[in-house]
Amino acid sequence: MPIIIGLCWAALCTLAACDDTTPGTPEDVFDAEVDATDTESDAPAEVAPPDTGPELPEEIILRPDCNRNGFVINDGRAQRYLQDRVSVFHGTSSLVEPLDRMDIELWATPSQGVFTLRELPYKDCETCVLIYAGCANGTCEKHFLAYTGTVTINAWSSQRLSGHLSNVRLREVQISAGSFATTWVHEGDHWCIELLAFDAAF
Repeated sequence: MPIIIGLCWAALCTLAACDDTTPGTPEDVFDAEVDATDTESDAPAEVAPPDTGPELPEEIILRPDCNRNGFVINDGRAQRYLQDRVSVFHGTSSLVEPLDRMDIELWATPSQGVFTLRELPYKDCETCVLIYAGCANGTCEKHFLAYTGTVTINAWSSQRLSGHLSNVRLREVQISAGSFATTWVHEGDHWCIELLAFDAAF
């Protein structure tokens, strides 16, 4: 799915910097068996470890903690971009710089419901939650992309966008301004949001 980060990439930290004419183009289990019938071997039987599911990405293994928590929206607004193909809620933590900004991007037919966040590169996500931290003078110190949690939409109409985030986890990333390729920052920060409501008029 094309993604709208291009709409604000040049000035990530100011809401006024977004331009709706700017296009964006985003994109073991251990297996061991014990032969219980083999009684001739004196070697101890191999015991398979418990199935813990697929391996987690290294970044999660190294940094499972949340060293940033919550988000306070002091100013928010909703906008549509790319001929109304994407709706975005922009929320900032302050009216003055430096500030943090959250973007909730929705690439779907407007509807109420629960949208599950998945671990995808930014260019491929259809429901995306991003946080830009420490933004001032057109640049931001760190960027975060959600990899789990849900976005519940209560209203998505021609006039209003509202809902809430639940159990959202974001981790620090680097996103290429040209290709929108996503690189997870090794031992980067993790940002956790248990519950956050958002509401804004278009």
